[in-house]
Amino acid sequence: MTYVDLVLIHWPWPLVQGSSDPACQNGAASANSCRQSSWKAMVEILNTGGARAVGVSNFEIAHLESLKTGNLPLPAVNQVEFSPYWHELDVLNYCKEHQIVFNGYAPLATPDWAPASHNWKTGSLLDAAVLSEIAKVHSKTPAQVALRWSIQMDVVINPRTWDAEHMKENLDLNFQLSDAEMAKIAAVPKPSNPKVCPDPRQYP
Repeated sequence: MTYVDLVLIHWPWPLVQGSSDPACQNGAASANSCRQSSWKAMVEILNTGGARAVGVSNFEIAHLESLKTGNLPLPAVNQVEFSPYWHELDVLNYCKEHQIVFNGYAPLATPDWAPASHNWKTGSLLDAAVLSEIAKVHSKTPAQVALRWSIQMDVVINPRTWDAEHMKENLDLNFQLSDAEMAKIAAVPKPSNPKVCPDPRQYP
């Protein structure tokens, strides 16, 4: 293997114990200086043919803005949690404006473990009545409706499953939600702590 298709920086808070990059060691000047140093290394991988594209994950607008130094290109991709339970439209719109592909992970709000681990009294996203109602109209499943909602929000999705039938369903999304249905899904009743993964907004 001489190259990979895509490499991502997984998390925007970069100061770690024992990093080989002096800019990223605990006690370094700032998180921004580490992010910029890490991003410079990623661009070097791109420029030397080690990857066809480089990007980031879980970056908020402030984190993306911090990369705009040194005349370096912005990420090709920003992989961010996105579902009817958790959708940051400001980040989505920023990525559109700057031609960054917005890749939404956990588009079904991880129904296999989040309801129990987060103590969601409302249950799984897929238990939401509005998704079931809309699914019946289109002869689809609640999961397919949730995935189609993200696609119509111009989000590239990567749902995960180990079930072969679910894999087939996740590809069978050739139907259209109305504007009214889209609005209903966006407004689905949410648990008090709807975000599945840690919140990167707490990191400067």
